[in-house]
Amino acid sequence: LVDRADNVFALAGTLAPGQELEILLSPHTLPLNNGGDRVELLDPDGQQRDEIVYEAAAVRPGTWIRFR
Repeated sequence: LVDRADNVFALAGTLAPGQELEILLSPHTLPLNNGGDRVELLDPDGQQRDEIVYEAAAVRPGTWIRFR
């Protein structure tokens, strides 16, 4: 995972098509901005496989951000 500020959170393993993985980010591992951000899911070759963009209005405590 890479955010707009080029912070990187490395993932390991693989997912089958349609499989989900829940990730809990501990503080300072991938600092997402309360004012909105963009997070990309990259494959091992650096190719974008998914992304999520959210705005400040979507930020609420306990809110989950899902890649689909």
